[in-house]
Amino acid sequence: MRKLILFAAVMAWPFALSSSACAAPKNVLLLISDNHSAADLGCYGSPNVRTPNLDQLAARGTRFLNSFATVASCGPSRGVIYTGLLTHANGQFTHGHGFHNGVLLPGVRSVFDIVKDAGYRTGLFGKTSFYHLPSQYQLDEIQQRNNRDLPTLTKQAEEFIRSGGDAPFLVALCTHDPHPSGLLSDARRRLKPPPPRAIDPAAITLPSSVPDRPDVREEFAEYYEYIERVDAGFGEALAMLERIGKADDTLVIFFSDQGGAFPHGYTQYEPAVHVPMIVVDPTAKRRGLTTDAMVSLADITPTVLDWTSVRPPYPLHGRSVLPIVEQEHPQGWDSVVLSHVMHEVTMYYPMRTLRERRYKLIWNICHQMPFLNAKEVEERSPWRRTIESGEKLIGKRSVEKYVWRDPIELYDLENDPDELVNLADDPKHADLRREMSERLLKHLRKTDDHWLERYRMPLPGEKVEVMLPPPPGYAPERKRGGKD
Repeated sequence: MRKLILFAAVMAWPFALSSSACAAPKNVLLLISDNHSAADLGCYGSPNVRTPNLDQLAARGTRFLNSFATVASCGPSRGVIYTGLLTHANGQFTHGHGFHNGVLLPGVRSVFDIVKDAGYRTGLFGKTSFYHLPSQYQLDEIQQRNNRDLPTLTKQAEEFIRSGGDAPFLVALCTHDPHPSGLLSDARRRLKPPPPRAIDPAAITLPSSVPDRPDVREEFAEYYEYIERVDAGFGEALAMLERIGKADDTLVIFFSDQGGAFPHGYTQYEPAVHVPMIVVDPTAKRRGLTTDAMVSLADITPTVLDWTSVRPPYPLHGRSVLPIVEQEHPQGWDSVVLSHVMHEVTMYYPMRTLRERRYKLIWNICHQMPFLNAKEVEERSPWRRTIESGEKLIGKRSVEKYVWRDPIELYDLENDPDELVNLADDPKHADLRREMSERLLKHLRKTDDHWLERYRMPLPGEKVEVMLPPPPGYAPERKRGGKD
């Protein structure tokens, strides 16, 4: 990867195209919500929201039960989505705006640029969450205003598609909803467009990851109302696709960039990384399926390239899901690797995770540092009032354990879905921890994780070190004791 990035080498790669990708060029529509956990959608079983349009989309396609954001942070997650490379390799370690300055490494190309070279028209309407070097993200059109107004964004997208005639397109509709904005119910009713209905905070069912208080209920009511606004907006986008006669040759993928913007969001815990994903392949013969394949957002770019019959310029970390959209239990889709560096530059906390069907292993690389919440969590009431009141728990997890993490976390998700009982130092699970650690390390080496040059994952029974010692002769030995 280093030579790839520095010299932008174009490498041949035996990319397995699905049978559906062997015909003429086809269109792609990405529908992307923001900070939206998988549990919070009607077709995923939510008792709190009504999402008839996305439920109908699932009935027309394939709903993925085990889909994961590889990093729970808007900018870095978009970097993974649009490149098919994990965060530690694509270079967008943090946000791009302001002083954070997170951009893709030289030589890394976005899916928009790759398909544009193959004759596709490319457009993004709504939230971008990226800045770029001059040769990157050269879309034909980007409209960033009104990023919570999906009807307006849909009209702009329709004009863009119509203006291209029969030219194939890749269009992303990216709303900032349902990320909460902190507006109370009366103010939400005055929004344009307003949420379809007001949701009673007292009537909702809260997740176990947050405390049950009136302020928390109010914030979740806002979040759920925005999810329903997402559903209505994407319903208009799907109707637009039918209206312009493109539904039968357009791959539609709906997903969220990460989980909800609440405590336990922006972490590697399930509320942060388990996201919804629905794929509609118009050539598929079987529809309305659910699949238990474990997939990640690193699979989006490979899937788009597969559908458009465009080969990637270098090996990607994800793979196309098109070969499995008609399979409920595909073989060989049993784990995903997640990689986090930081949310903002002031919140450095690198983590690497292996998520398997039953167990999850998290390596907190700099565990001796406190975990720092994203400002979206830190400054809002679910976290702030918990700390101000001196409460000991945030949901079911202790505040202390939330902030000060163990170096290795190992959870049995079947018996401990809230990820509370760390089995990493349990002798009964030593073999499992070692095996999962080795599998994770193998994948990190394969994907050129340069953090391995300075940090070493502790295996069972080993002394925990934050960093590897410097090479011989690197620096004078540090003196201990005595006066400075």
